[in-house]
Amino acid sequence: MRRHHQMQACQLARRAAILSALILILTVGSVVGYGQLRIDPSLRWQTIETPHFRITYQQGMGGPAQEIASQVEGFYRTLKKEFGQAPQKTEIVLVDPLDLSNGSTNPLSGEIMIFAYQGRLSDNFNVRLASWWKMVTFHEYVHAVDLSQVRGVNKALRRLLGTIVLPEIHKPITFIEGLAVYETYKHLGQSRLNGARTEMLLRQMVLDNALPPYDQTTSYYGRARWPTSGLLVYNYGSWLDRYIEERYGQDKLAQIDQINAGKPLNLLAPLSGYGADFDQVLQKALGVSRSKLYQDFKQWLRARFTKQIRAITAKGLTPALRVSSLGFISNQPAWSPEAVQSGSASAQGWIAYHHSDASGRDDIRLITPQGDRDHELVNGFVNLPAWSPDGKKLVYAKLDFDGPYALLSDLYLYDLQTKKERRLTWGARAYYAQFAPDGRSLYLAQTVSHDGSTALARLDLASGQISIIKRFPDDNGIIQSLAVSPDGKTLALALWKRGGYQDIYLLPAAGGNLTPVTQDKAQDADPVWSRDGKFVLFSSDHDRVYNIYAYRVKDKAFFRVTNMLSGAFHPSISPDGQWLAFTGYSSVGYNIYKMPYDPKTWRPVQLPMKKIPIWSGYPQSKYPVKPYDPTLSLAPKFWLPLPLPGGAGVLIQGQDATVQQAYTALLGYDFQQARPIYNLTYINLQLFPELTVSLTGDRHGNSQSLRASFPLSLHLDGSQTLTIGYRRSQRISQVQTGSASLLSLLGQADSAMAPLALPETRHTFTASWSLKRLTQHDLYANAFSVLLDGKLETVAGSGVWHRSLVLDWRESWRLPLLSSQHLSLKFVGAWSDVSDVKREGFHIGGPYGRFALRGFKADVLSGKLALVAGLQYDFPLMDIERGISRYSLFLSGLHGRLFVDAGLAGERLSLKQVKIGFGTELLLNVTLGYFNSISLGLGVAQGLGQPAPVFYLALGAPF
Repeated sequence: MRRHHQMQACQLARRAAILSALILILTVGSVVGYGQLRIDPSLRWQTIETPHFRITYQQGMGGPAQEIASQVEGFYRTLKKEFGQAPQKTEIVLVDPLDLSNGSTNPLSGEIMIFAYQGRLSDNFNVRLASWWKMVTFHEYVHAVDLSQVRGVNKALRRLLGTIVLPEIHKPITFIEGLAVYETYKHLGQSRLNGARTEMLLRQMVLDNALPPYDQTTSYYGRARWPTSGLLVYNYGSWLDRYIEERYGQDKLAQIDQINAGKPLNLLAPLSGYGADFDQVLQKALGVSRSKLYQDFKQWLRARFTKQIRAITAKGLTPALRVSSLGFISNQPAWSPEAVQSGSASAQGWIAYHHSDASGRDDIRLITPQGDRDHELVNGFVNLPAWSPDGKKLVYAKLDFDGPYALLSDLYLYDLQTKKERRLTWGARAYYAQFAPDGRSLYLAQTVSHDGSTALARLDLASGQISIIKRFPDDNGIIQSLAVSPDGKTLALALWKRGGYQDIYLLPAAGGNLTPVTQDKAQDADPVWSRDGKFVLFSSDHDRVYNIYAYRVKDKAFFRVTNMLSGAFHPSISPDGQWLAFTGYSSVGYNIYKMPYDPKTWRPVQLPMKKIPIWSGYPQSKYPVKPYDPTLSLAPKFWLPLPLPGGAGVLIQGQDATVQQAYTALLGYDFQQARPIYNLTYINLQLFPELTVSLTGDRHGNSQSLRASFPLSLHLDGSQTLTIGYRRSQRISQVQTGSASLLSLLGQADSAMAPLALPETRHTFTASWSLKRLTQHDLYANAFSVLLDGKLETVAGSGVWHRSLVLDWRESWRLPLLSSQHLSLKFVGAWSDVSDVKREGFHIGGPYGRFALRGFKADVLSGKLALVAGLQYDFPLMDIERGISRYSLFLSGLHGRLFVDAGLAGERLSLKQVKIGFGTELLLNVTLGYFNSISLGLGVAQGLGQPAPVFYLALGAPF
């Protein structure tokens, strides 16, 4: 039957696709989560090749490329000496498509990708290092070295099979991401490990007696409470790695790697999730059990940070009142001017602030200084609100796609009276803004070149024109934030300079020379002027604890405003000058706090003024620059033997360094049929539209297809895509014959009713249109998608064309409750004019697929027409947050599902045909490898009129 043959033919493509998807699980590092973003095909690329690296970079990034080229061979020697092995050649790609600071490592392809954006680095990183490029390159190269380790039989298999042999993938993420953070600290002296925010996180944990169980530090999972799993595996985990080497020896992390890299069982982990017991690896390397190791580590942390807590407390803690209560990330307070009229909150106005949390909220909110009437204004990837002088508008930065090749930050204006949002800039890469006192213009910070360099500019609100005030070229001057003096004559800047110095400067509003206010290795941030213009307040981690400091302009005196046990950030002053709002920290995360603004209570301090070394520009390496050659990186890095129906084959995969071309090839031989098996897929993103070419062949025939994808629109809250395709397939059809004359004509022996194999060639044209939208308001969210699939098909020589059309509509609502609860709806309608319904029609039933009808067997109804609908409710039951040592999986939680399905199919549709099923599912939320989440469990469904319920394996997302 043709349908059976189609299913058989799809098995090769499905197997190759599944294996390719598993490969994505192995991509490690701070992988950017915006999968629809593409690298601009018009970019021009060049390459610098060193003995062990190829550094490929887009135009405008030659300086950073030269800097990295002058450093990486030193990184290679350092890490090879420590770990014993290092890749013979590593690809490093420098690209600037998005306004996020990021990097990623793919151990399969041996490629590191680094993004250029550096605005507000100190929010997440320790910026005391000489440059972003040095910090991120070393961090990602630790991944490349760590994950490439092989020993024993695994080493022999690596030589034979290539990079698919990755035993080091099977270990807790703490020993992947935490290791990279620790190694950066160990060899470069600075990293997130010894950053003030990490020490604040640990200090609070010790204070609350809330050090997490070991299992919660082992996986990058969707954690619903603070701190996030990212903070646990990166920041907290790096301290566990530090403790191991300080307690057991400087070679112990390398020894752990070497033992784990020699475990043959770890080769099964990428495909089965099963590998060696990492607890036993720790026992062998350290001589203690994992439980004893972790218990001792927590005692060590308690002793270390209890001492810190006592020292801070002894100086007298600053009392403060908490204003907000949402926690997680509630920061960046901006106190409204005195003239604000929005809802007449109080004489003290409103406080605008940014909030994001595990529910998916990311918004700018308003709250009264008394902590009342907390509500959302706007949402999206928004932050850093600032008020207009009349208190009627807020300006803020928002991240969104600027076409398919850029994800950029721009400025938006929200009018509190009309409740409307207006976009101010397009592609300006503006990430911070403050109003001028007259309200007619904005001062802003923007990224102005592909090496991450920034500029200070002014935006005229009437004309929309942006004028540069001062540039900071060659990555030597990254604006973190700015503030405008009350008289509009002077700007205060937090500015990072080469060598790891982020300080406060004063600058005439019209431009000119910078006057340093601070000049040392402390991370100074977010200056704000007092209402009378006498002081500049800012946050600083002078003693590795963030607090608010003040600078008196007239005599250049410094004062310490707060002494917080955790930290204080983002100062903002009330319109009457009586209160100071700031971001504080506790066990639930960041919140907005307030305290009296009283300069008489501030403690005078002396801050050192160090001479910042003059930076002479990007170093020039000794290696030549050549045009980029994609063939050097396109070669496959591995081959994987696979059993195939009737034979065997191998899977290979490759992509070029700039991710413009990629291919997967499954090549084999069918020994039973004595014919080759192949499944080849090639993707080219250099053209518009994006093209995919596929060729398949097996015992049932062959096919050739071409698909073109057109991204019609792209935003963080939605997208629209059109895809068209053509497929030619040739299959062997079994035909029953009883005609001697027919057999004679075909040269066959006479045999009544003998099966005859006839080739059948089909031509299929397809078109698909998809629309996705996400609407959010506070805790409520609505995810909507619609997919329209059309097909036109004919058998060669028949002269008959068959058509089909499928509409797939799905919606999911996150209910406005604190716990994550979802109500989901689907509707699928299908029409066709096929002649053979059994082979080519629509089949509904079973628990899986587009036409699922739970409670009934598969193919319970068939026809040219089909309708299926479903409603389900998902709700959390319990958090588990446990890892299993031998498996590369993490059980994060358990949730339940209630559902009802309905469907009908036939030549004609009648309500009398409707089948209805209902039931429940119990699902485990599981994380595989590196942040790859699925849900699986058991389901039971009862179809109305059916004699017994149906039990089945329940899978994943709604429907």
